[in-house]
Amino acid sequence: MVNFDWDPTVKLGDILTAAGFFLTFMSVFFAGFALRQNIRVQRGDFLLKLTERYFKDTAIRDLYYKIDWGEWIFDPRKLGDDPEEQLLDRLLYLFDEIGQLFRLGVLDKHQAAIFAFQASRVLGNRGVREYLRLLDSDYQSEGLELAHPDAQYLVKKLTRKR
Repeated sequence: MVNFDWDPTVKLGDILTAAGFFLTFMSVFFAGFALRQNIRVQRGDFLLKLTERYFKDTAIRDLYYKIDWGEWIFDPRKLGDDPEEQLLDRLLYLFDEIGQLFRLGVLDKHQAAIFAFQASRVLGNRGVREYLRLLDSDYQSEGLELAHPDAQYLVKKLTRKR
């Protein structure tokens, strides 16, 4: 049988052991704090780059405004031969990227909301909805469910539009 005896004397080794535990705890605490701060800075930098990429493409921004102001009209006869269709695809794929980053947790709700308004305005446009319906049928013929699902996810999760 093991006998444990309490020794009330404090030795130098006990003090050094306690100091070592304290320093280890403080090192882990500060490393965690620094890591958390570093992650926040990296996420902020990532969001800044994503925002710059989105806003610096003037052709896409011009198309966005045409869509938002109801000046863009979908013409299925121009499919494959319309430069604005290519711009619309780029815009939709950008919203897909943002929606996927939001879905994966890389962007939080507040960060993704920066883009949700624009995505909502684009996906809510009658011509864009018609274009997406056409794409959906093409996607389904390839065994896929929807065209631009992450862009749609972004709008569904962050706006009142369902």
